Amino acid sequence: MENRVVVKFTRDLSVQGQAARTGIPALDARLARVGATRLQAAFPFLAGRALKHATELGRVYYLQLSGKVPLETALSLLRQDPLVAYAEPVYVYALDEAPNDSLFPLMGQFNQVKAVQAWDVVKGEQGNVIIAVVDGGTDWDHQDLLANVWTNPGEIPNNGLDDDNNGFVDDVHGWNFANNSNDPTGLPATPGSAAHGTHVAGTAAAVTNNGLGVASISWNCRLMPINAAHPTLDRAIAFGYDGIVYATANGASVVNCSWGGPGAPSRFEQEVIDFAHDNGTLVVAAAGNGGDDNVGDNNDFLPHFPASYHHVLAVGATQQTSDFKAGFSNFGVTVDVFAPGVGIYSTTPNNTYSSFFSGTSMASPLAAGLAGLVKTLKPAWNVDQVREQVRVSSDPIDAFNPGQSGLLGKGRINALRAVSDFSLPAVRIARVSFVDAGGDGIINAGETVDLTVTLTNFLASASGITASLSSPDNAVTVTSGASNISALNSGDSLDAAFQFKVANGTGDGAVLHFYLDIAAANGYNDRDFFTLVVNPPQFATHNTGTLQTSITTQGNIGFVDFAGSDGDGFVFRGRNYLFEGGLMIGRSVNEISDCVRGADGQTQDTDFRPATGELLQIVSPGANSFEEGSILLVDSLAATPLGVTVLQESFADTAQGFDTFVIFRYTIQNNSNLPLSNLFVGLFFDWDIRADVNDFARWDGVRRLGYAADAGSNPANLAGVKLLSQQGAVNFRAIDNPALLYDGFTNIEKWNFLSGGIQTQSLNGVDVSLLLAEGPLNIPPGQSAVVGFAVLGANSLAELEAGADFAQSLWDSITTDIEPLPAQRAPERFQLAQNYPNPFNPETVIAYSLPVASAVKLVVYDALGREIRTLVQQNQPAGQYRVRWDGRDEQGRPVPSGVYFYRLQAGRFSASRKMLLLK
Repeated sequence: MENRVVVKFTRDLSVQGQAARTGIPALDARLARVGATRLQAAFPFLAGRALKHATELGRVYYLQLSGKVPLETALSLLRQDPLVAYAEPVYVYALDEAPNDSLFPLMGQFNQVKAVQAWDVVKGEQGNVIIAVVDGGTDWDHQDLLANVWTNPGEIPNNGLDDDNNGFVDDVHGWNFANNSNDPTGLPATPGSAAHGTHVAGTAAAVTNNGLGVASISWNCRLMPINAAHPTLDRAIAFGYDGIVYATANGASVVNCSWGGPGAPSRFEQEVIDFAHDNGTLVVAAAGNGGDDNVGDNNDFLPHFPASYHHVLAVGATQQTSDFKAGFSNFGVTVDVFAPGVGIYSTTPNNTYSSFFSGTSMASPLAAGLAGLVKTLKPAWNVDQVREQVRVSSDPIDAFNPGQSGLLGKGRINALRAVSDFSLPAVRIARVSFVDAGGDGIINAGETVDLTVTLTNFLASASGITASLSSPDNAVTVTSGASNISALNSGDSLDAAFQFKVANGTGDGAVLHFYLDIAAANGYNDRDFFTLVVNPPQFATHNTGTLQTSITTQGNIGFVDFAGSDGDGFVFRGRNYLFEGGLMIGRSVNEISDCVRGADGQTQDTDFRPATGELLQIVSPGANSFEEGSILLVDSLAATPLGVTVLQESFADTAQGFDTFVIFRYTIQNNSNLPLSNLFVGLFFDWDIRADVNDFARWDGVRRLGYAADAGSNPANLAGVKLLSQQGAVNFRAIDNPALLYDGFTNIEKWNFLSGGIQTQSLNGVDVSLLLAEGPLNIPPGQSAVVGFAVLGANSLAELEAGADFAQSLWDSITTDIEPLPAQRAPERFQLAQNYPNPFNPETVIAYSLPVASAVKLVVYDALGREIRTLVQQNQPAGQYRVRWDGRDEQGRPVPSGVYFYRLQAGRFSASRKMLLLK
């Protein structure tokens, strides 16, 4: 929603009312700088509740912003705070409803899924299962819904009190997040949302066998209506994840989400799904209806959320009375099941009924209702068992859809089998790991990879299990694709081994797709899916025009290894000054994690690697500088890991005075349950300034700056490192390489140099290295510390000192929220930059410069010249601006793949550029 973000903090806070104040001066200053007007707990009703992970969600807050600071800038600044675990926009989702093309016989879906026979086994009214419908609002007093509507047993109606202390006053029949009231009915301003929510509710839990209206597959499970709609934008969901948490905390066994959208996964949203899962609530979600072309997409390649999140039962749509996939429905192995979703007859507002609804939105509540039946019959089953029983009991529909054979999950749901056949196992992938031929944890082109897939069985015991690995990619040759497992009991896990080879010439960053076909005795067959990435970029290079230096996926700076390996070194005005550089973290002689040379002097210690799923990137323009790099590292490869994650961020700028250095910001997170004490964080550099490497080293204690130079006085070439943060004491050592490092760099030496305070400050005419560190630091469990350095080049001592001072000012702007760079001088001319990234999916950044105050209009057009979105239309002062486009039109709808143009009009200046959206 507009100017609203979700923020998770790394520790509990004491927020003063709903004002944006926490009592922590540095954090309050940051909140003020981003224009925070209101800070409120996202889930205050979880306080004191004995629910798993409630403490974690208790640290999640909604932050309302004034809008004066651009949203992406505000998010970037928030993410830099060590007390912030994550900061994300509050996303608004489209309803998964497809246009109706025809009217089918009433309720024909029940015969198709064998619901009539299932009701002879179990009816929802025989138990107390609650199905929550998190949607656009429900006409809950509808004649065919009211008798099934959930009543909060702990709430006394209309007394104005929160009787059950769940955080909601008088929530007798659910909650309305759209207007923060206890009436979950759809709002008059959003009639499309209201009709959608009421229709979905009837499909999941309409009153059955009452002599009027429609029936529901769940046969009278309880219905918890939750209005999660956007308050003014029709057919849109703004509070979906709030609704999921509310439903979970108030006892729903099943939550239906007939909404979603494509894009990148959200940590916050997955955390909410995990909360539901761990507290016994199954989330069922619509798989999506493709793009504007009304043709379904493959969710394996274009994920749709929340359906694509872990633990969710994803539902696609078939025709009402046949097993042909609905044309609009998304598909893929990651779409678990299908259900009728075309022309579904159900309840609509004001005691009416309609079949003019089609979509995976209509299929999802049918599957959710079936999950309610299974839970009624098996009340002791956990989320995984209920989900898997609905899934594995489905009927294959590949024969009806040969064009998507093997990409239709387990098929169309079968209610009778779901409640009567408990002989089926459910063998799924729990995790994937690999060992590459090079042993460096990176899959390379031409390399053979040994793969381990851990399989878990959630249901009946299985024997004679075979697992077969395949890939649709030409870049993959499976060299050992079969694995046999004698037996796997319910709840057990075992590893299956495979091998594949990556084709020579496969591009770095290529995504490899894999299918795992699983079979067992008695005719059980299943399929699962996963991806791996070929040689994610190991280095990326910052370029200020004056300085070029590389960042890496192992914590090295300049080169991936020593000079001559991958990377561009540290090149200042055309000369490389660096032989080796990298990060060092330690707390004792036996607990050091680093990426620089080891005890043999010939090879580097390789203790850091990217966290799972992390890819190295440099984004331009950034929020605080022209280029900003990032990578999340873990020290799991160390002999004695510290158990930390290290977020490395780098900042490089092209503005005069700021182009002679790169800033490195390290956020060290303590992931253990114990305090991390006596910690030192440093950077090591082996400089080669002179051709004969007989350099000079000096220490500037005032600036906390160590540097190497080509002369002891009046040097013409210099490189150095400056400590920017002030978390702990300064530790510095100028190292005589021939005397100390040519025979190797031992852990004893590393620890002594890291933690020894100010040591050797000057060396003359020798091969030198420098180590600059901060510490000791003490990091409580679950919290983090931030350490910053600037790495600089210069052609005179005065230039080096000036660069160090400029670097400190930029660091202070990043950490104290002074105006982000470049703000030192007005741009010299109008300019419209090429968007980045390009091609893009799902969003991109457009930058432009104004030398004078101007009336600005920035508009996106499609290839036919039709106006798609106005991004800016206002008067703006001179400066440099960055605008993010999320690939949506004025109505918030995702636009299809294709060529688009953006045009800047600023006074009499105008310019246009082309960009490419690829989904």
